[in-house]
Amino acid sequence: MIKAQGLQLYTQSRNSAGERVRIALNLKGLQYEYIPVSAMTSEEYRSVNPQGLMPALRVGNSVFAQSTAILEYLEEAYPHPPLLPADPIARAEARAFSQLISSDTQCNYRVRSISTPVGKHLSPRQTLNRQPSGWASPAHPGHVQNLRNNKSDKQGG
Repeated sequence: MIKAQGLQLYTQSRNSAGERVRIALNLKGLQYEYIPVSAMTSEEYRSVNPQGLMPALRVGNSVFAQSTAILEYLEEAYPHPPLLPADPIARAEARAFSQLISSDTQCNYRVRSISTPVGKHLSPRQTLNRQPSGWASPAHPGHVQNLRNNKSDKQGG
C-alpha cells in the first residue's frame, strides 16, 4: 500500500458511487481512512461535505465530492497503476460504461430528478409532463460551497 496524503473516504457500503472510489483506491494501492457516513449525523456530514451526497474524499484540507471528480483526481495525482486503458478507444468505452453506471442506473439520480421540492415526489403522470429543470438543486449549493472552501484553503484562509 502507498501512503497517500491523508486520504479520508466518507461513504457507506451501500453507496455505489462510494464503492467505485473505494475500488479505485484499492486498485491503486493507496492507504486511506474509511469513515462511515452512517455513523455521523446529517449535520456532521454536511460540515465535511455541504452537498450532503456521498462519497466525499478529504485530501489534507480539501474535500472533493462526486465520484467521477474523485476518480479523475486519483488518476492525476497517482497515475500508477492507471485506472483507464492506454488505448483511446478503450478509454472512451470505459468512460461510457462508467457514465452508464453513475448516471443511468443509480436510483438516487432518478429520485432527485423527479423531486420537487426536495422530498415531495410527483406522480408518474406528473413526472412525464414535467420539464427536468432544477433536479440538481439539492446538491448544487453544496458543490459551490466545496469549491469556495477548497479555494480559501489554498489561499491560506
